[in-house]
Amino acid sequence: MIEIIPSLFNADILSLKEDLAFLENNHINYLHVDMMDGNYVPNISFGPDQIAKIKNNTSMLIDVHMMVANPERILYNIINTKVDLISLHYESTVHLNELLKRIKGHGIKAGVALNPSTSPQVLEYLIDGIDYVLLMSINPGYWSQEFISSTYKKIEETKKILTGTNIKIEIDGKMNPQRIKKASKLGAELFVVGSYLFSDNKQKNLASLLNIK
Repeated sequence: MIEIIPSLFNADILSLKEDLAFLENNHINYLHVDMMDGNYVPNISFGPDQIAKIKNNTSMLIDVHMMVANPERILYNIINTKVDLISLHYESTVHLNELLKRIKGHGIKAGVALNPSTSPQVLEYLIDGIDYVLLMSINPGYWSQEFISSTYKKIEETKKILTGTNIKIEIDGKMNPQRIKKASKLGAELFVVGSYLFSDNKQKNLASLLNIK
């Protein structure tokens, strides 16, 4: 099953309410919100106050991607917004198991995000504490990147490691219908889509995403 998860970072900041309504009216279930601290990644976006505001103004499930160094400093602020999913980067903290436990302890689905150069083998020690894996198909926080084709191999390797579990694979970075179709056949189910969806005719772009078979 393919789940399209629009990325709010690529929407028009001047018309967020209209874009939220557009997505809801087209029966989108999830919304991806990137939190960037200007430290772990060079960009800055969406803090806890903005995330809370978004959560309170949509019926969509909120998927928060924390691109934050030492996320333990601010994790409770995000938990308190009552979002539905939170992913932390494997490389961002030395206390990952504990932080995942905190997330799940509040009834929120916990995910681990892996940078393109991070081996999926690290998941072997995290399987009991996660609900999904977010594989980055570009380097997080940078503009104007190309899709990293080795992501397909990484999906296959990740799927093998997760055999026998209900853990889902989410892909984030330069996704379009062709790449989603190929990645879904390899075992990915959740797809973050930003620049493809919100460029030019978003109604037409969303229709092409929802009609992937």
